Amino acid sequence: RLEGLHVPERLLVAGQLSTMKRPRRVDAVHMQRQLTRLDVFLGQLRSSPPALVTVARSADAFTGIFDVPTLESTVFELLRKHWGGQETPSSGHCAEYAPGTAALESLPLEEHFYA
Repeated sequence: RLEGLHVPERLLVAGQLSTMKRPRRVDAVHMQRQLTRLDVFLGQLRSSPPALVTVARSADAFTGIFDVPTLESTVFELLRKHWGGQETPSSGHCAEYAPGTAALESLPLEEHFYA
């Protein structure tokens, strides 16, 4: 399940799998607490939507590569919740990925590797 990833992302997955134990995950309660804080913050900006939102993946330091799909998809859900819109280039609401970064749909999930 690595075919959609770029070489650095494949290396992160391989590195996290090579420890012979399940990768460290972001604490679910802590992540939910932080996402709730983001939801409140975005709600305060409701009448002044941002022109651009960037999400920096630091999947080798801030979080593990297997936490990125949950974190990134939830951020997209919160943006849609507060400002609506479909993610298409013509709507102005779309995700563009930097060169060398796989799209959210291509990221592997932990269950692809562990039963």
